Amino acid sequence: MGDKAGMHAWAALGALFVAGAFALHRLTPPAVVPADAPATVFSAARALPHLREVARESHSAGSAASGRVREYLRTQMQTLGLATEVQVARDRWTARATGGTLYNLIGRLRGTANTRAVLLASHYDSAPGSFGAGDAGAGVVAILETVRALRSGPPLVNDLLVLITDAEEVGLCGARAFVLERAEAREVGVAVNFEARGTSGPSILFETSVGNSRLLEAYAGAAPRPVTTSLAYEVYKEMPNDTDLTVFKAAGMPGVGFAFIHDVRNYHTPGDCLDNLDLRSVQHHGENALALARAFGGMDLREVRGPDGVFFDVLAAWVVRYPGAWALPFASAAAVAWAGVVAWGRRSGLVRPGRVGLGALAALGALTAAGGTGACVWFGAKAWHGPAPFRELVEVATRPIGLAATALLAAAAAAPMAAFVGRKLGGANAALGGLAVWLAVAVASAAWVPGASYLFLWPAAASLAGIVVGWRQAGCAQAVAGGGDGRVSAASRGVLASAAGALPGVLLFAPTAALFFDGMTLRMAPVPGLMTGLVVLLLVPVLTALPPRPAAALAGIAAVAGLACLAVAAR
Repeated sequence: MGDKAGMHAWAALGALFVAGAFALHRLTPPAVVPADAPATVFSAARALPHLREVARESHSAGSAASGRVREYLRTQMQTLGLATEVQVARDRWTARATGGTLYNLIGRLRGTANTRAVLLASHYDSAPGSFGAGDAGAGVVAILETVRALRSGPPLVNDLLVLITDAEEVGLCGARAFVLERAEAREVGVAVNFEARGTSGPSILFETSVGNSRLLEAYAGAAPRPVTTSLAYEVYKEMPNDTDLTVFKAAGMPGVGFAFIHDVRNYHTPGDCLDNLDLRSVQHHGENALALARAFGGMDLREVRGPDGVFFDVLAAWVVRYPGAWALPFASAAAVAWAGVVAWGRRSGLVRPGRVGLGALAALGALTAAGGTGACVWFGAKAWHGPAPFRELVEVATRPIGLAATALLAAAAAAPMAAFVGRKLGGANAALGGLAVWLAVAVASAAWVPGASYLFLWPAAASLAGIVVGWRQAGCAQAVAGGGDGRVSAASRGVLASAAGALPGVLLFAPTAALFFDGMTLRMAPVPGLMTGLVVLLLVPVLTALPPRPAAALAGIAAVAGLACLAVAAR
């Protein structure tokens, strides 16, 4: 490969790094809207006085502080014009924790031509010892400010129900009492629940009911800064965690759930306080609450179920969605396209199928190295801290530098292997071998976990297209391999086309790895390591174009930087 192709490969890697950094930046919640904003707009600054009252002290279920918070919220709901009452219910589940009685707050705002009601829900009790600023004071005050903004604009068509539950932290007791004892539960057309598992980060739509396509359509059309993925939906279904929405769904209510999950070290601790809470996360919660209250408030909610969908946001700007039933045909079509490209390449002399098979085996080796490096990050952090409690280790997972350590070390492990194999087997053979692994995972996930399939399908399809465009740009096998000055330009265009094909993978995997790192903590560092390895496989044509010695030096620098990041994060 000529010098110009190498220069373009360096430029392409730099551009992809910037693209990944931008995708991570797009996870930043929106700026706080000031208190003097128009009345119809959500403002976290206007919600802040409510939050100061709610998070003044720990207020676990059954405590005197819980009673104070409840009375404050009841007064505010009435002031906002909600027809408000306190549901007093016997606690059938954890009477010792609540003293035997729990108290839900229920408010109603009448619509003009109600079909079914929109339920906005969160809980006001905190975990013992926690101030509950994020979990779930942020959700409670977001609902209050949403009601205020709604009252300042035109009325909704549907009724709005506000439910602030008690005793969520000790067994979802308030939600259970609501669905068992209140007639309003049978009026709900859609429930929107707000939670937190930390004190910062974007408000993520992470949970939906079964048959979510119409709910996602409303969200995609209304949310001003959507952050969502059906991968989270699939993962959450397999986890033991529950929210009030779990109870609502079991009672037959369609619904969606939001949470922010960064700084999980503060979750259920005294660190969940106002000083540590990022008001931008409250702003994002509120913008979602207001947008969906208006969207669902104007819909016919008598039947909102449809087929389950595959969905994901792109740069927190658009939501891509399609029926889950399409996942397997899409993945199968991509696999057939891959086979067609291999056949075409063989006839053109660009590809040797045997070498493609070796490339696939080498790709599995690179992924093993990347995932193993992620495991070493976890064990290294444990060794650094010695017998320290796990919560101290979680701090590593809540710092961006911890994710950087995992990604840098995984890239340092996988990239040299990928580049070496690309030079030995030929960039086209190695790249197609790597894509064989990608597409095998895409087909398997489409068959068994459709909501996760998009993460493997579309980057692989784009990379395959990039390879084909690169071949057409290069014009012939000799140009791909390198040659005279006239052929270097064509080879450079082929490298840039392959880099462009890798761009969707970078844009999807960077934020997904970050959210996974936040949500699953450092114990699951092998998964972001594997994600990094998969992205490296998309870059085989670019890595192959790099001069070997500078490329090796870059891998060494990445390894040293990764170790430095791990040391800083784990200190």
